[in-house]
Amino acid sequence: MGFFSNKAAENKLKDEVDAKNQLVDQLKNEVQHLKDKLEVARSELERFKINSGMANLSPDDQIRKYDKLLVERDNQISELRKELEGMKREIDEQLATHAKKMEAVLNEKDKQIKKLDAGGAVRNAVAAESDDRKVIATKELVVIPKNVAEKKIITDALLSNTFMRGLNQNQLNKLIDAMEKAEYPSNTEIIKENGAGDEMYIIQEGEVSVTKGKGKNATHIVNIKSGLFGELAIMYNCKRTATVTTKTNVQLWKLHRQIFQMVVKSAGQEKDEERFQILKSVKDFAEVSEGKLRKIVDCLEEEHFEKGDTIIKQGEVGDNFFIIKSGNVRITINCPVSPDHPEGQQEVARKSAGEFFGEKALISEDKRSANVYAVDGPVLCLTLDRIAFTNLIGTLDNLKKDDEVAVDNSGPERVIPDYIKDSTIKDVKIIKPLGAGGFGLVKLVTFHKNPSETYALKCIQKHRVVQYGQQRHIMDEKHILASMKSPFILGLLKTYKDSKYVYILTDAYLGGDLWRLLHQRGPFNDTVGRFYTACVISAFEYLHTRHFCYRDLKPENLMVDRQGYVRLVDLGFAKKVLPGHKTWTFCGTPEYISPEIISNTGHNICADLWSLGILIYELLSKRTPFRAKDDLAIYEGILRGIHSIQFPYKISRKAESLIKALCRQDPQERIGYQKNGYDDIKKHRWFQGFDWDALAHEKLMPPFTPEIKNNDDTSNFERIKDDDRAKVPDENSGWDAEF
Repeated sequence: MGFFSNKAAENKLKDEVDAKNQLVDQLKNEVQHLKDKLEVARSELERFKINSGMANLSPDDQIRKYDKLLVERDNQISELRKELEGMKREIDEQLATHAKKMEAVLNEKDKQIKKLDAGGAVRNAVAAESDDRKVIATKELVVIPKNVAEKKIITDALLSNTFMRGLNQNQLNKLIDAMEKAEYPSNTEIIKENGAGDEMYIIQEGEVSVTKGKGKNATHIVNIKSGLFGELAIMYNCKRTATVTTKTNVQLWKLHRQIFQMVVKSAGQEKDEERFQILKSVKDFAEVSEGKLRKIVDCLEEEHFEKGDTIIKQGEVGDNFFIIKSGNVRITINCPVSPDHPEGQQEVARKSAGEFFGEKALISEDKRSANVYAVDGPVLCLTLDRIAFTNLIGTLDNLKKDDEVAVDNSGPERVIPDYIKDSTIKDVKIIKPLGAGGFGLVKLVTFHKNPSETYALKCIQKHRVVQYGQQRHIMDEKHILASMKSPFILGLLKTYKDSKYVYILTDAYLGGDLWRLLHQRGPFNDTVGRFYTACVISAFEYLHTRHFCYRDLKPENLMVDRQGYVRLVDLGFAKKVLPGHKTWTFCGTPEYISPEIISNTGHNICADLWSLGILIYELLSKRTPFRAKDDLAIYEGILRGIHSIQFPYKISRKAESLIKALCRQDPQERIGYQKNGYDDIKKHRWFQGFDWDALAHEKLMPPFTPEIKNNDDTSNFERIKDDDRAKVPDENSGWDAEF
């Protein structure tokens, strides 16, 4: 027992010694580490003394210098703290500004939500003045001299703006030349909220403040020291959305709406006409119809080649047809290398402006049979892609065929009762308002001679038509309505006029509009959405076959009749646009406007195909894809394109496919505009199994049948206040002579 006890004590003592030895070694290592750090510190101190000039100073002088350095360091720290505080204040101000912006946006959204909850249609259409209201008579723009620096400021501002960056160089140069300089002292209102606007501005020098609201309720939005503002006013006649006031003396460049529209329209027309004449001069295209040639014009792309560039290489697969706009090319074929042909190529032809090459690419994917090089560059060519050509036209054999479909206008004439034919506005009895439009109200009416039948009377205030320059649109609406014989489109019964209004009498569809139905029972499933979309397609096919562009599709303009079918109404923006031609008026409802209307490149029936895609999206999701806080934000989204949108799960893959095919950014690529027309849409997989023949004969069962008690039942419409005729001013300029 004693042996084991002593052995244990010995082991314990040994462990304690080992532990103490480890501690000693650890302490030695720490001491050495401290010595090393001290040596490094001494070295740093000596280096600091040498660099700072303190090595030769006495200890007292060194201490005084150290104190001075410490004071300087404290001052630097103090300055840094002040700078940080200044940055913090600036950030706080920016956050406050953004908070005010957000508050203004939320307030606007609250107003819209309240309107939506009330069931009112809040989306108003917009339109520029029609072509007969131009304040600028001359086609020659005044050139206002500017120096290089001024031109750069204007150019940078235009190119940085979403709506201007698509302009070509010719358009930009003309706009820059036409911009007029203006100077404003500080505290001057340049733009007043809710005021009329017809100019945009670019800041040359100074600063402006943007606010919303009046007096104590005014909200500061942002300060602007450079760039462009007020651009919405050059698109169409609209009220200003904010007040812009100068904070300092300000120099601006300004541009009037009509100058802008004249520049973009004339430049676009000149480009299209030049390309049309070049295409027409090509021998193989000489006998092609104007409509087809102008369609091809929109598919042409410009390509530049420098001297010596290879345009086509023999043996490669070709898919482009080339027309030489300017410059010269030489054509060679490969051959064995010889003294006469050291490069292994033999020149076989030269071509210049107006001539073409590569036409076989429009027929097939055959390999190129020759080389083509640019000579005496630069060479400018107009190119036509085979895929675009075949989708739009078909084959070269189809090119010369006259496939213009003869329009059948032999439909059944509408029988209008004599009591309507022989009536005046005094024979009309107003029951109550049904809805509000941009220029007045639509009212449910009857006639004293037959009170059992009711109709819709559109009452258009003449002074507002003149105020907004819409005389031509109203006259077009009257004439187009009078020619409509489709059951899917509103038809005209009679027109009237007096000193205050012009009146359009039509059938009354008492089921209300599709917007109201959508917000009561939507979003719709594919079956329901297909039915309503098919009704619109039937209306559009009728219009487009007759070369009418509708330009204001939305659920608010689709009325539900007694059976549950929808009818296209409000043809105020409809316009005849011949095949291959374009029109340039900015018009439509912002969420439905196509990108080519926004970018001022001219539009045709393709704009309706875009809006059809937006309608399908809204019917299936109860919202539009580009909905945003204001019109400018909506337009920016549209220019980004449908592929920037995340589709909701409610929209099926088949529907998404059709929507994207309708909303292609390039109008020529939209389904429905290709060589097979509306057949391509009807055969799309989203419409698989749909009975188009039954729809045409109105034998399909609608998804919903409205509840209508009698002919004067307005329960499917929101209650609105009737206008006060006494407050409507007279307008007797005579523009309505044909009413």
